[in-house]
Amino acid sequence: MDEKILRLKELQRITLSLRAIDSERQLGPARLAALEEAFQETSATVGAVKHRHDALREEVAMLESELKDIQQKLVKFQTQLMEVKNSREYSAVLKEIDSAKVEITKHDEGLLARMQEIETLQADLPEAEAKLAVEVAAFDKERAEIEAAMQSLEERARQLVAERVKVEKSLPRDILMTFNRVAQARQGVSMARVVDAVCSACNVRLRPQVYNEVRRGDTLLTCDSCRRFLYYEPVETAGDSPAAESNQKA
Repeated sequence: MDEKILRLKELQRITLSLRAIDSERQLGPARLAALEEAFQETSATVGAVKHRHDALREEVAMLESELKDIQQKLVKFQTQLMEVKNSREYSAVLKEIDSAKVEITKHDEGLLARMQEIETLQADLPEAEAKLAVEVAAFDKERAEIEAAMQSLEERARQLVAERVKVEKSLPRDILMTFNRVAQARQGVSMARVVDAVCSACNVRLRPQVYNEVRRGDTLLTCDSCRRFLYYEPVETAGDSPAAESNQKA
């Protein structure tokens, strides 16, 4: 078989492999996004008890801080009440004292309700934390696997690009330009195996003379219909040809 045909077949293999890798790489971000979304939904359900418990703790801390401030104001107002000089000031300070007492009552009630809910949740918290830990571990593992697979694809792509450059340098410029032009138009498939005098890519029968020349393998020919480069292999040795070549249509 002509050396150029062998090199073009190798270039075809590399081209199809790179296209497959590109397709896989494009799926990576979507897979990670879907994984993240599923994890958020699961963690929101499994970790609901822990999330609520933590939120209540934060609310309690905030209420206690506010309550301390209000109590300090109450002491201040009570001190001012002893220093007022007329009934108008007396009434104004009394109003502030009453308002502070109302706020203290509200905060006390809010704290009590939250502390009671926290006490109720305490019993379920260990199980919820354990389940959430399992979900986090599973999420981290799957994310790492996806990222590792994407990194592996990147490395394989770099290797294939290096191989492609080497093969391209061994081919005449006009042949390479034709190969790339057809590949762009034909979903990456620029080579077609001939089976029983038929181009396996577009199913067009070759002229007898062309078929004989392709069988000899000493001349680089293209299909008159789909413009792909043609090559011939006996059926028993054709197992290593790209699978896509046999079912790619024009």
